[in-house]
Amino acid sequence: MNDIQKMIDKYMDGLTTRDEEDQLRRYFTSPESIIPADLEWMRALMEWEAKPHPVTRRKHAVVQMLRIAAMLLVVVSIAFALWPRQKSFAIIDGQRVTNREVVQEEALEALNMVSSTDEETFEAMFDSP
Repeated sequence: MNDIQKMIDKYMDGLTTRDEEDQLRRYFTSPESIIPADLEWMRALMEWEAKPHPVTRRKHAVVQMLRIAAMLLVVVSIAFALWPRQKSFAIIDGQRVTNREVVQEEALEALNMVSSTDEETFEAMFDSP
């Protein structure tokens, strides 16, 4: 009985192995076992635990689905990281240009054509139509 009490303490601390839990279940659910009155609660717990519970199966299915989703996420992430990417480009005068320096020069030139100086902006405020 002293060994059973030690195993119960271990069980309640979450430190038992599956074999020890099976041993506790067999002890508490066996009709031959004489269970002291102060351990009847453990018999009830072990009897409940010995029965199949559909909620456990559903929970297992959800956990399994989450594992599959996590694996898919990892695979997609790796594929995305390894997939060859297209270089950035710009269309200048109908031609596809991938040279970054040429694209920057063309962009600055285009901005200079449409920009104005502070003086032009100030004069435009006071010019009357």
